Amino acid sequence: MSSEEKNAGVYEVARSTMSYSWAVSLLGMQQAYQMFSGGGEAKTPPQAPGLAAQERLHDLFKSAYEAGDHVQRDMLDTASKYISTRALYDPGTVLQLGSEFIWDMADSFRFFLPESKTFVAWREIRNKIDVYQLVRSVEKKLKLPREGDFNLAEYVDKAYELGPFPALWAVEGLGHDYADAARERGDALTALLQGDQIRNLPAKSLLMLHAGIGLSFAQRPMESLNAKSSDEEVAAVVTEFVRLCRENSQPGYAGAAIESLGLVTRTFHWELVPAVDRALVAFGPETQGYFWHGAGRAAYFLLVNFLPYRDPIWRAVEMGREEAPHDLARQNLMAGTAWAITLVNMRHPEVMATFLEEHGDELWEDRAAFQNGVQSSVIMRFDTSPDDPFVEPFRDFQPPESKTRLVEQWKKLIRMPIDDGLDRVYPVLRDNQKLDEIFRCQPLDTLVAGLAKT
Repeated sequence: MSSEEKNAGVYEVARSTMSYSWAVSLLGMQQAYQMFSGGGEAKTPPQAPGLAAQERLHDLFKSAYEAGDHVQRDMLDTASKYISTRALYDPGTVLQLGSEFIWDMADSFRFFLPESKTFVAWREIRNKIDVYQLVRSVEKKLKLPREGDFNLAEYVDKAYELGPFPALWAVEGLGHDYADAARERGDALTALLQGDQIRNLPAKSLLMLHAGIGLSFAQRPMESLNAKSSDEEVAAVVTEFVRLCRENSQPGYAGAAIESLGLVTRTFHWELVPAVDRALVAFGPETQGYFWHGAGRAAYFLLVNFLPYRDPIWRAVEMGREEAPHDLARQNLMAGTAWAITLVNMRHPEVMATFLEEHGDELWEDRAAFQNGVQSSVIMRFDTSPDDPFVEPFRDFQPPESKTRLVEQWKKLIRMPIDDGLDRVYPVLRDNQKLDEIFRCQPLDTLVAGLAKT
């Protein structure tokens, strides 16, 4: 048997082990849930979920297995690039990939206690996985050609046919694939989203198309670097990335492309984050802000934060606070994380309400950055999909009146920033071609006041 065949065999064993452990973990949790919520009065706690909640949770278990299996397999796909062949041949390494998930999911049993917010916890993780699957399946859903050129306007229309909620991520993925296709053809990466290229595109698609080309511009060059790369090597890649973003973007949209560097670096090349930050000093605090905002988005989507244990939303916030080397980074990390939390869970405001109920007071010192993230994400969502039916219900969500502290926090951290963003900030930024300014944390009041005077 050749070494390639051996590698393939070991790889499949690892994938099967992970799938099996995930299935066993979910089966155990489902049985625990059934033990607590059914099977006679003696086994049913006073606060057990009702029949409707049980049915919804059953659906979540089913979809969680399918989606979680995809996440684990993708994680192994990524890990296989960095784990040596010798390590893969070690049975302990392969089994550990599965057993760690068993222990992590065992810790999730705490969500099945009567006092726990079980359904909300699973809803948040399902929302996150839904978005993950939307991003990874853009090519398949839109039936993009695997080779050659394609009509961007035609596929933008197809992306919007998916519906207002998935369209946002479909358009972002389309921008990524559009730039990748140009690179594969050997085209000069110039003016991809300028002039004739965007004449037939709806204005609502431009923000996320720019974010998508930024992902493409960042991915391959960053793969040429590693932890041993010198500051000069990192600076050369960063400089080329910024040049590509600026030379291929519409006025007022380059920041949306640049922000993607933070998302790519923090997700796949975390060890290079400090070096990239140092390289971006030459481009000024605005460009640094875009980078750290993208890193904040990445924190929420890190695979370690995909499982509902040990408070994954708050863990993403804490990661930003711990990793920030300076105040500019801290504020943008917070805003980027708030941006992601808002967008992913907009259809289910109870997820955000539960988060604020548990951590609203702890957010207070960074409330301006959190408010900025909420406000900016809703502006971006409204600009990209103005017919989205979820913005108003999210803004108008009413926590129980008995929870007076939560009612006040929702008003100040959610409703007021959204109202001000849609009524006052968005029209000024749109009319002045400054929409990319929402991709970094800053006092938008000051920016809008200045623009209004010109």
